[in-house]
Amino acid sequence: MLLSHLSIFLFAACGTSCTAPEPHTHDHKEDQTPANQQTYIKPLPCNAIIPAPSEQITSQRFQQFVNDFVVKKDLSGAFSLISSNYINHHPGAEDGPDAAWELLSPIWPNNTFQLRRTLFKGNFGWLNYHSSTAGEIIDKFRWENGCIVEHWDDGEVWPTAVVHEEL
Repeated sequence: MLLSHLSIFLFAACGTSCTAPEPHTHDHKEDQTPANQQTYIKPLPCNAIIPAPSEQITSQRFQQFVNDFVVKKDLSGAFSLISSNYINHHPGAEDGPDAAWELLSPIWPNNTFQLRRTLFKGNFGWLNYHSSTAGEIIDKFRWENGCIVEHWDDGEVWPTAVVHEEL
């Protein structure tokens, strides 16, 4: 996930009608520490929502993730939406939220990000952003029961034709 195109998490948006993520409030107190000194607390994995939420609800959860992950740099909030059985398809990356946490938590505070776009279709979310250390990143996430269960970022391109059912 990040680090020379190792971004290990998350998504992107649309042609001319991109929207910014909605702000999200957390149950935990916001950390007022400057970003470059921030310490994160690893959250418990995401609890599956049964029955599975609608695409609209899952899309809102995706936007919450984007806002936490890239806009607020709230790694704890973002990771609260990642399943314990999370699969990372980046070559050389280990599966599971703990592996991603160990990679990202030390480097996240010192990065700056610029959100480019997001897109959510079916049970997939795409996130496109620029990182001060890794450059341009496109993350693709698969959601299941309201939680992120899979992530791709190696060689991902922005979907240009959202009409394809395989998206």
